[in-house]
Amino acid sequence: MNWSVTTVEQSRHLLELGIPEESANLFYYKDFLNKGGNYELGILKHTYHKSLFKDLEDNTLPAWNVDSLISLLPDKINVLDAPKDHDAELVMDKHTVTYFDWTGMQHGPSFTSKDNLLNALYDMICWLLENNYILNFAG
Repeated sequence: MNWSVTTVEQSRHLLELGIPEESANLFYYKDFLNKGGNYELGILKHTYHKSLFKDLEDNTLPAWNVDSLISLLPDKINVLDAPKDHDAELVMDKHTVTYFDWTGMQHGPSFTSKDNLLNALYDMICWLLENNYILNFAG
């Protein structure tokens, strides 16, 4: 099955940037029995938390799908080049994530991925965190 989910490397980077593991809705685990310690993907019905995997604590890694990444994005951001008192609003299509102001002008970053929306979402989240924007961590 082809999952649209953050890679192991993307997941590690999101954690390094401060995304709480509890916001993930999937997880990777090391399959020592069948795959020689490689990461495999699992699904959680409940919120991810390492306490659920005390015996596997060092062998699990949270992962995010498109829905969970979208829930992290703020609906609006204030960007330096936007008109005064006008926030830029989140706009997405199947390959692009960007912020536009009410006049339809693009302000701030725009990320496009020919592969899928997930990579554009990942790039936007990284940009937002690296530029001190606040994300929605209650997702």
